[in-house]
Amino acid sequence: MGNSLGSFLLNPFTLLFFTAFLGIALGRVKIKSFCLGACGTLVVGLVVGWLTVSFAKRVGKSSPLYASASKLISQGVVSQEFFNLFLILFVVSLGLISGKEVVAALKQYGFKFLSIGFIITLLGFSTTTVLIETTDINPYQLSGVYSGAMLSTPAFAVSLDCTEQQVQKVEDAYPTLRENQKQKVLDMIDPSLKAKDVRSLNDSQKAKLLAQADNYTSLGHSITYPVGVILGIVCIVFLPRVFGFKIEDERKRFRDTMGNQAGKEEKVKAAPVLFDMGAFALTAFLGVALGSVNIHNFSLGLAGGALIAALVLSAVGKIGPVNFRMDDDRLGVVKEIGLSLFLSTVGLNYGYEVVESMTGPGLKLLLLGLMILFIAIMAAFFIGRYAFKLDWLALSGAICGGITNTPTLGAAIDSVKSNEPAVGYGAVYPFALIFKIIFAILLLRVFLI
Repeated sequence: MGNSLGSFLLNPFTLLFFTAFLGIALGRVKIKSFCLGACGTLVVGLVVGWLTVSFAKRVGKSSPLYASASKLISQGVVSQEFFNLFLILFVVSLGLISGKEVVAALKQYGFKFLSIGFIITLLGFSTTTVLIETTDINPYQLSGVYSGAMLSTPAFAVSLDCTEQQVQKVEDAYPTLRENQKQKVLDMIDPSLKAKDVRSLNDSQKAKLLAQADNYTSLGHSITYPVGVILGIVCIVFLPRVFGFKIEDERKRFRDTMGNQAGKEEKVKAAPVLFDMGAFALTAFLGVALGSVNIHNFSLGLAGGALIAALVLSAVGKIGPVNFRMDDDRLGVVKEIGLSLFLSTVGLNYGYEVVESMTGPGLKLLLLGLMILFIAIMAAFFIGRYAFKLDWLALSGAICGGITNTPTLGAAIDSVKSNEPAVGYGAVYPFALIFKIIFAILLLRVFLI
């Protein structure tokens, strides 16, 4: 009986649907006019994820549950395949709903959207550079903190690739480094080594240096990323409340602005169908293919590829017999299913890391990462709102695109009860992704050690 109950509790489907049910229930609870909405699934997922992994780590090798527990710890509470499936359902349906307005949005907001993406990535880069120069934290850790704070897995991949090149430079330059710089290098290899005793690095020390540099970069990213997701969601949900925005007024401003362009773009050749599974599947296929293209460590990733494919095909409308213009209500159902299960999965898979990172030596890196992200978001907010005069629906989507984070976009859409933020997200996302990769490369060029 005990083993059966344990297997049931460790079953990913048990955990996923239990989290979705409780999260949706929590999201409907209102305190005055505030409710968590779809983010309730994320909150519940974080708690359930932490409890589940904590339980799995206590399962002994002699237990019949050991194989299941070990798999859960190593592969995540919910497997990556399901994570990607829910992400695709959400992003493709969202893109097909919003694609009709993207061309008009780019014409209306183009420079402002581009600037938001640049501001967020530039501020993240600048703040990290200042930390490298003014703190004693290892710069490789801070390069990982940058990609984690910017919520960018592609930037992290580029950072790891550049780390190897940077370590090679350090190894070559080691004999000519200052004494304090040499000691920083040796501290990464073996803290017991002293600079005065080591005049050059041997092959074993070089291998240890590279391995440690990779570990430091990965540590900074993995600690910062999941909590950065939470901060992004908190900012997007609470900023309009803190500054007293009336969402219906913001929506009217957005639609009035878009109306000036949308009227010119409204010559749609394809009337919408209720739902076309073939067109939906083709969009998802093309999105996955586009996101898989990798050119010199640059790729759009699954979310970026799926979103851009959906936006483009929705804007096109129809190709031969395949109609990409579908009923928004039907697509909305798919979007809600995908979003709820996606946020549940995010919470379940990151819950243990988020809670554990709140204590121990990683706390300092976590706080610095949150500071980097918060400064970038707030700078984009104030410039977008008060310099560019953007309405909140456009600005929230642009900020989400600037931090290239899909859960945050889901929170933005849920908090305003409409899909308009997706327009800004889709327009800013690819530019921000490119900027982050460029700055990740530059970051590893501004320091030697």
